[in-house]
Amino acid sequence: MTQPTASHHLGILENAGLVKGRKEGKWVFYKITRLEITRILQRLDKG
Repeated sequence: MTQPTASHHLGILENAGLVKGRKEGKWVFYKITRLEITRILQRLDKG
């Protein structure tokens, strides 16, 4: 996935309230805002 594509999709997730972006200089750091999503990702990671 290209950087512009990733940024585009992260913007969509941010607009949906699923992630929150924090800008530092030219960088934007994203974090998951909903505990339910974190739990789902943890389960997927365990396989």
